[in-house]
Amino acid sequence: MSRPIFLSYRRSDSASATGRLYDAIRQRFGADTVYMDTSSTAWGEDSPTALENAVAGADVVIVVIGPDWLRASDDWGRRRIDQAGDWVRREIELAVSSRKTILPLLVGGATMPPPDAFPPEIAELTTRQALRVDEESWGSQVEAVLDRLASRIPERTPRSGAEPRQEPAVADEFRSIASRFYDAPVEDRLAAAEEIAGIAGLLELDDVLAFGASSAPSERVGAAIAIAAHLRMSEQPREEPRVQSTLRALLNDDRSRVRYRAAEVLRGFPALVPAYRGDLAWRADNDENEYVRRMARNALRRGADG
Repeated sequence: MSRPIFLSYRRSDSASATGRLYDAIRQRFGADTVYMDTSSTAWGEDSPTALENAVAGADVVIVVIGPDWLRASDDWGRRRIDQAGDWVRREIELAVSSRKTILPLLVGGATMPPPDAFPPEIAELTTRQALRVDEESWGSQVEAVLDRLASRIPERTPRSGAEPRQEPAVADEFRSIASRFYDAPVEDRLAAAEEIAGIAGLLELDDVLAFGASSAPSERVGAAIAIAAHLRMSEQPREEPRVQSTLRALLNDDRSRVRYRAAEVLRGFPALVPAYRGDLAWRADNDENEYVRRMARNALRRGADG
C-alpha cells in the first residue's frame, strides 16, 4: 500500500527523533499515511524492494538530517553517503529522479551541509528549503512541519468546525488485534503481528508494559512485538529498567509463543543480549520448544557477533 509520506533517516543518527515524528504524523493524518522502514515493512518483504516501492508511491520525502548524518561511515572509515549502495543515498536519488517533493528536516542541532559536501547525484538536496526541529521547541516546530504537510495530505479529523470522527482508543485496538493472535492459524498470526507492529508506536510505553504484565497470553505476545517497535524508534527504552524486567519475564513465560517472541526481540537487538545471556543460554539448551531453543541460539549468536 502506497503511503504519501516517506521518512528517510539514518538509524545511527536520528532514530529517536524520526520515531517521534512518525508518531506525530500518524496521530494527525492517520496510520496509513507515513512510511518508516522499521515500522512499515511487512514481515517477509524484501527490504530494498519495499523501500523502492515506498519512495515511488510517496508524494513527500522527508529527509531527516542529524549531526552525524553526513559523517556516518563504514568499518573502514569511508563515508556511507559516498557509496552507491548506501540506502539513505539511494532513497534521495530515487526521490530526486522522480521529482518528488523533498523536505529536509534538521534535528539534534544539525545544520545543512554545503553542496560540495554531497555526492553530485544528491547535491540538489541543498536547494530545498529545510525546516528545523529542536528538542526545546519540539511541539511547536513539529506542528509547523505537520502544517506544511497538511496542504498535501488529507487530515485524519477536522481541525475545527465539524465534530471529529471518534477513533477507538489505541490500547483497545491493540487488545482487539492481539486477541486474534494467540490461537489463530499461522497466516492470521503473522497478519496480526504486522498490525500490532504498525500501531505499537502510538501506544504509550506504560501501556505496552501493562500489556506485558497481563495474564492474557495474547496480550503478552503483543507486548513483546510492541516493545520491539519502541526499541526501534528510540534509544530510551533500552535503558528503562521496567522494559528490561518485562522482557525477562516474557522470556521466562510459561507459554512457548510468548518466550519465542521475547527471544526474537533480543535477536533483533544484539546490544541487549549480554543482560539476558544467562536466560537465553538456559532457553537455548533446555527449552521444551524447538523453535524457542533455535531463536535463543540465534539471539546469543548475534549478541556474540555484535
